[in-house]
Amino acid sequence: MKMWPPSVIGKVCLLVEAGGVLLLIYAACRQMGGLVQSRKKKASERQSEKDVTVFQNRTAQTVPVEVVVESLSAGWTTAPPIFYPPKLAVIPILRFEVVTNGGDSEQNNFILCDGPRSRMLQTPTGDEETVSFYMEYLKSMPLFQTVATQGATVLPLNEAGFSCETECFTHAAIIPDKKMVIVFGCHGPYILSFVLTQYTSSTLNLENGMGSVGNLTSGDVQMLLGACRLVPLVNGLCLPGTPVGARKGSLRLTYRHGNNILVFALSSLVAVRQNVERDGKRNKDALDPLFFLEGDVLPDKRIVVGGDTLDALVKGISVDALFPSSTPANPPVSSFFSLVTVEELVGCVENGAGDRAPPLHEDDVMKIVFSHPHLGVSFSVNPKSGVVHEPILTEDLLLLYYPLGDETHYSMSSGQRGDDAPPRVSIRRLTQLPPTWEKFLSTEDELKHNVLFHFTDWTSERVPCNMCDVNGLQGVQLFESKEDHSCRTYVIPRDGAILVIRWETKTRDWAMYLPLLQKFLDSLLLEDFSA
Repeated sequence: MKMWPPSVIGKVCLLVEAGGVLLLIYAACRQMGGLVQSRKKKASERQSEKDVTVFQNRTAQTVPVEVVVESLSAGWTTAPPIFYPPKLAVIPILRFEVVTNGGDSEQNNFILCDGPRSRMLQTPTGDEETVSFYMEYLKSMPLFQTVATQGATVLPLNEAGFSCETECFTHAAIIPDKKMVIVFGCHGPYILSFVLTQYTSSTLNLENGMGSVGNLTSGDVQMLLGACRLVPLVNGLCLPGTPVGARKGSLRLTYRHGNNILVFALSSLVAVRQNVERDGKRNKDALDPLFFLEGDVLPDKRIVVGGDTLDALVKGISVDALFPSSTPANPPVSSFFSLVTVEELVGCVENGAGDRAPPLHEDDVMKIVFSHPHLGVSFSVNPKSGVVHEPILTEDLLLLYYPLGDETHYSMSSGQRGDDAPPRVSIRRLTQLPPTWEKFLSTEDELKHNVLFHFTDWTSERVPCNMCDVNGLQGVQLFESKEDHSCRTYVIPRDGAILVIRWETKTRDWAMYLPLLQKFLDSLLLEDFSA
């Protein structure tokens, strides 16, 4: 239930350093391997075997592929998925065996789940197209870019010497220099990559005189592939274990244009960006764009909205007439961006009523609010760079808000270093409470102890902990700094659930971005999220 470490995705670009391909996820799997046995022991002490089984089955249904433990050979097991929102999840595959010196050798492999992708780069049909698709994926995915430049070749699975009767995986890339195999597959909008390390073929073992201890053989790979099963999708997108309320949030854009106020409803799959270059001009051109809509679901992934567009909408022309879909297979733009209302303003002038509304400050021209009925939250979004994500691959209902843009947009901004991570707000609703969570507390000290016990490593470190008030709701505030990141957490228990609000930045940027946190809290409204 502990929520640390934060912002692991900020380190993803470092995973492919020479000699350390996928090092961070590999290390996370090793750590998970060391914890999995102790976690099972602790779980059995406080939960019945039935409860543990229910938990394992539920977590297995939160990712698009399941590894059937009963189909694994002796010495192999899995650990619960590790989630890296907004779009990644890792299923660790662990191997424990006794080597000749009496010690334990631990081998780690994992399945990387990526998605959902709103629109695939292409829809591969034949073998050649599919090979090109996965090669392009290797090159575009930060995790695999170094591998892609070191001579990796994607082949159909049978040509690589493997098979997968469950059709979870169809292609493979073998990288001999790295002793690695990456097996690929697609399941709806999800891309699956089975990363297998320490792989040496039988032929290579014989040529080099290498034993099989500590290495992965072709038979091991075949056994692992045979243990995989696709998890059925719900409505082609969600999974059986996807939290209720996922992707139910929405944006509300209010724009003042001339004597009209236009109100739009937008999906969280679309980001809105104010044209800051226009705002900086003294003499504004009527043809300048007012704002942009960005998202993979849109034609050409971007729509430009100018004054002429708003004038046409006021006159009654539909969104889809202005922005037709690029292909009939793509959903209409109006399913992501729609006009709700138009209000005409009549302002007052010096000598009485006039026909022009009073001028507004630039910051009041465009306002964006994100609302989520299942989380029971709403807050203002930075119109210049704010991005909201609603992950599907998550164990709990979760949303992420980046006031200065997510990793992709933040890294593209001027003056940012490659290892920088953008400030981020996460709001998570926990409904599956552990048996040790005390629901009936009589004092503030008991509540603080309850939070420290479940959300921190309280036995090995001292974490500042205070009572707080967030929008009229009582909670506990924590502050932690680890791995060059700092985090302030608000834990708000209520009605059989827990709302966790976290603000994360690089430690060196904490003071600089603190005003952004305060601005977020000033606009945050919390409703009865238990309803």
